[in-house]
Amino acid sequence: MDRQRLVNLLAAIAAITVFGFTLGLMFPLLSLLMEKQGIPSDIIGYNAAMQPLGIVISVFAIPFTVRRFGAKRTVIGAAILTAAVIVTYPFAPVFWWWFVLRVMQGFFVSVLFAISEAWIVKFSAGPYRSRILALYTSILAASFGGGPVLIGFTGIDSPAPFIIGAIILVAATAPIFFVKDEAVDSEDERPLSVIGFAKKAPMLLFAVGMFAIIDAANLSFLPVYAVKKGFDQEWAAFTLT
Repeated sequence: MDRQRLVNLLAAIAAITVFGFTLGLMFPLLSLLMEKQGIPSDIIGYNAAMQPLGIVISVFAIPFTVRRFGAKRTVIGAAILTAAVIVTYPFAPVFWWWFVLRVMQGFFVSVLFAISEAWIVKFSAGPYRSRILALYTSILAASFGGGPVLIGFTGIDSPAPFIIGAIILVAATAPIFFVKDEAVDSEDERPLSVIGFAKKAPMLLFAVGMFAIIDAANLSFLPVYAVKKGFDQEWAAFTLT
């Protein structure tokens, strides 16, 4: 594997690390904060649903954004905007602004995830692909578990987890500046719209959708359930790790 391909893969893994860490931090942190303030469980659920809504919206924006600004600039911009959203949470009213922020967070994080996964698939071509994909999956899981660990150290009673999380997020994007992706579309490749893909693989999308629903429910309510069972907030966050 040549050096530039390795650099590109490291950058892609850094971007996916940002995705995992952000989800692992924000799902329990926001749920625990709302539960502590006495917000009903149904409102917590509605708020958590805003992040997947942002992800769905991003599907239609990512192709245009990548064509307009390039994949590298798009990823860097999405990481910075995600960090800005995270820092805004502790200074914004909960009930309404957090709904807007969750949509924005889902949108920007989805951009990181989609492009970084595309990079990993593209740059891992060759005899080491299976090992690279296994490494990528392991790092994604570890980064996801790192979010609740941060809550265990900082607690939820100050802006510290938001600020530290945003700093880590921005720092993890540093390798992306070294990416060189000069790919040109092949004449043999045909563009496929989102609707076109849905027609070709409806069962795949259904399975992914069901997994996403169950996963989001667990991420949002497992820490709240742990608190109601007598755990303190920091240990409740560890249930997701």
